[in-house]
Amino acid sequence: MIAHGKCKFCHKALNLIVDDGYFELKEKFAKDKIDLDLIKLAACDRCADYQNAKYPIEQRIKKICMNLLGGLIPKVEHEKTREVLTALCQRYMGIVARYKNTPVPIWDAEITDSMMRTPGNFSLILCDVRRMCAQPTLV
Repeated sequence: MIAHGKCKFCHKALNLIVDDGYFELKEKFAKDKIDLDLIKLAACDRCADYQNAKYPIEQRIKKICMNLLGGLIPKVEHEKTREVLTALCQRYMGIVARYKNTPVPIWDAEITDSMMRTPGNFSLILCDVRRMCAQPTLV
């Protein structure tokens, strides 16, 4: 059976092939006032690929920043940690820019410096990176 929905991320219209048993199960759950609307969780291929590509990088950045925050990385390894964060952030920028269909912005070392200074703000810094990649760069 075909169900109509929209991508959870970009809101593009989707036609989903759904097993008939899904609607029967949904009705059973509705009687118990449980919302089992999995169609609203659907994503188009482009958005799903983007989410799957950026998630592991975000998790590695998060782990490094939490280790920095907890003092688990000795000072002597901070330079190596900075290099790893730089490589991860540059890959992240490439993924976001490709998804947003914009050129990859010129690398700014301040991104890594900010993460090293305030590792607890890594999610805000990644948000800024996504925002930076969403805007076309002017030369």
